[in-house]
Amino acid sequence: MPGKQANTNYTWQIYLRRCLFDPKFVLTAAELLLDKLPNKDVQLLNISRSKHHTNFGNPRFIKLTTFKWYLINDVLSKHPDLGFTLFSDLDILWFQEPSLNDFAPFQNTYLFVQDDSPLKSSTKHACTGVMFWRNNENSINTLKHLFKNQFNENAGGNLIPDEPILNLWINNASRKDAFMLLPKSEYVIGHRFFHLIMKFGFSFDKLICFHANYVKGERRKLRR
Repeated sequence: MPGKQANTNYTWQIYLRRCLFDPKFVLTAAELLLDKLPNKDVQLLNISRSKHHTNFGNPRFIKLTTFKWYLINDVLSKHPDLGFTLFSDLDILWFQEPSLNDFAPFQNTYLFVQDDSPLKSSTKHACTGVMFWRNNENSINTLKHLFKNQFNENAGGNLIPDEPILNLWINNASRKDAFMLLPKSEYVIGHRFFHLIMKFGFSFDKLICFHANYVKGERRKLRR
């Protein structure tokens, strides 16, 4: 979905993992993705169309998340006109269109990602549910690095999802300005929502999106 340029030269595009609760849809999407991938990579990870990839946390779902980095890299490489690409999980409700003007002062930063850092801790933890990737060589090289790391781990039998792979890179990044965590009060993590209300009050005017993670099942997500 093309975004507005506002007062900048940026454009952005949203790729949503739609209808995650519909197994038939997800299986079809997985098959389309697998058709696009190098056959040797798919074979090495032992991903086949005879198994479902729809259950969060099961081995085949984890293996499939390896190719998130491949997909985002492919989008950036094939759409050089895009200033950014936004990856959004399905269980996210968008209240308003994010403004890329907020990112303009941070020209050296090429990843803006949802903040799920522990409370009262200096440890940083990113959530891969919302990621803005700037379209430049730094992003492309980093995405290749993330794909290679997760692919090698999973191919070797050590099943690691995409989020720990990203956080390993964040905590070891030589350039601390390469990434930035998005404001918690604007890009809200579901399990932090009530904490925000109780501690700070809450202004829905600032709310950009709400991520219903840590909630399993469609009804529970909608209720949250």
